[in-house]
Amino acid sequence: MPKYDNEGIENRSFLFESATNVSSVTIKDLHYHSLYEIYFMCEGSANYFIDDKIYEVSAGDVVFVPEGAIHKTVYLGGEHSRKLINCSSHFLPTSLKGSLFTKPILYKGLGETENVKQLFERIEGEYLGVDDYSYDAIRCYMRLLFILLARNFEASSTKSVGSKLVEGTIAYIKVKYNSNITLFEIARVQGVSAEHLSRRFKKETGFGVNEYLTLVRLRQAARCLSEWEDATVSDIAYACGFNDSNYFSYKFKEAYGISPLKFKKGGR
Repeated sequence: MPKYDNEGIENRSFLFESATNVSSVTIKDLHYHSLYEIYFMCEGSANYFIDDKIYEVSAGDVVFVPEGAIHKTVYLGGEHSRKLINCSSHFLPTSLKGSLFTKPILYKGLGETENVKQLFERIEGEYLGVDDYSYDAIRCYMRLLFILLARNFEASSTKSVGSKLVEGTIAYIKVKYNSNITLFEIARVQGVSAEHLSRRFKKETGFGVNEYLTLVRLRQAARCLSEWEDATVSDIAYACGFNDSNYFSYKFKEAYGISPLKFKKGGR
């Protein structure tokens, strides 16, 4: 990864990654982050899990992931390669802020595939061959990319390929995350064994059931830490389903790189 000074690309919340035959990788190995994600599938196929839906992605497809969405890619075997951009809203054209780029978007059969590919390649070139003009060039190319996607919104899809079992599990977790639920309870509600649910959920989403439950709780805790001014860290931990505030602090710091107390005080 290239190095930049304090005014450089990296410090303005922009990351580019190009890889072949790898498992899912996100910023600092997190499964969610405060940046947009634009994913271009160059070769192969995958299931892209975003929050509560599973999208089937193949070569030439583009996926947009909004800020804060839990997501992971499950590759379906064989050769695959992809290019990935993470960026802040600073790179979004003013005319598009607060509009369609607030929810996950899958572009399938995009008629502008070659233009998307060229923009990704130009952005990658500027990112790796950084000079005094690279930041401004990347910002221009990113705005062109966002505009291209906005103009081709009719090519987007929201169809999920997830099973009823997995989608039902996700829906249950989103409602019950703040209670003392377990894998066995969720499996009982879904009418299957815990082993079957665990295998199916991992296969489709890339997450373990308990791992996903913890991520949902942590994301909600981050929101509460930002909004509940009078609540203590312990209050928020218990309100979000954690029975041990020390364990909550450990998992929160592991995910966000900062303690819940510092996060609450605005240190993020």
